[in-house]
Amino acid sequence: MHHSRWQPETDSNYSSLFSFWDHLAKTFRLNPEPKNIRIGLDEFDKDEDLTISGMMKAPIGR
Repeated sequence: MHHSRWQPETDSNYSSLFSFWDHLAKTFRLNPEPKNIRIGLDEFDKDEDLTISGMMKAPIGR
């Protein structure tokens, strides 16, 4: 959920192993339909961005 494209989900579920931290910080969110979660960044949604060379180029710019 932390890598979701929807802002309220992005600001949640920071801890993957010890989720009690998210419960304590009130950042825990449970999506009833996890198959509908869209992850990633809209800026990197083109087909060439999803190739190995596209991923390697992403940190240094286009």
